[in-house]
Amino acid sequence: MTSSDLPDHLRGTAELVARAYPHGIPAADYLPLLSLLAEHMSQSNLALLADMWNDHAGSGYNDVLRVLSDPAPSSAVRDRLDAAGFAQWVEQP
Repeated sequence: MTSSDLPDHLRGTAELVARAYPHGIPAADYLPLLSLLAEHMSQSNLALLADMWNDHAGSGYNDVLRVLSDPAPSSAVRDRLDAAGFAQWVEQP
């Protein structure tokens, strides 16, 4: 899946993450990123994005369930998202 295949309501999230990670999401930040976004998104929507961001197509939902059962917080990931406009994203309907 590519960002052009995403439903319209997920494009803002994909754009936020692309601004925060213009060269791709490092493996070390992937689960902490999902954990942070999971606080603000449905599991199914986050799983669609996770499928786009990871190297194992179709495993996004399992990754979402993993971070819901064992959150992986990271202040470095939060700082990157904050710099990319996270506060504004959270405020969007």
